[in-house]
Amino acid sequence: MKKFFRAFSVFVFICAASAVNAEMNIVPKVAIDIPASLSYDSAADQDAKRGFNLSLEVRGDISQYFMWGAGSAYLFNRGIAGCGSDSDFSFMSVYGSLFFTPFGYFYQVKPYIRVNAGYDIIASNNAADKTKGGVTWGGGVGVEYKDVVGEVYGAHHYGSVENPDPIDFKYVQIGIALGYKFKLKS
Repeated sequence: MKKFFRAFSVFVFICAASAVNAEMNIVPKVAIDIPASLSYDSAADQDAKRGFNLSLEVRGDISQYFMWGAGSAYLFNRGIAGCGSDSDFSFMSVYGSLFFTPFGYFYQVKPYIRVNAGYDIIASNNAADKTKGGVTWGGGVGVEYKDVVGEVYGAHHYGSVENPDPIDFKYVQIGIALGYKFKLKS
């Protein structure tokens, strides 16, 4: 919990520092993740079940062709195919983003390419094992049409499980998100 509050404090600080003389946008999004994979150090890849997530981002323009972003996402419980509910896990991610908008605005449409990097906090693990979060990174493509945002994305989430020795794992996430951009004026 302490890590969550530290990460959230950094997120708030970045948003507040960026708000000086800049237009910012808040973008809440809902997403569905298609079944993907979970892999451990010493085991073959396992299929992870479909999941859902909610995210909240703050975005701002750097120039006509670049934007920055900072956000947090909660990946709801998802399990491992063929395993019981003890395999359910979820993440809370805090991340920063850089967006490249190669065409700027084109008839109220703004396509973009994004890259993310951040940290995962394991929010829930139904197994009795102690679980720790780790680095997350990813990217995707998206489009803004007026104030509606749509994205196709992928991400890698890293962590470890102590069972009783630490075992590193990687969860690959692929999904589609839909959101709405609320404009804030300073």
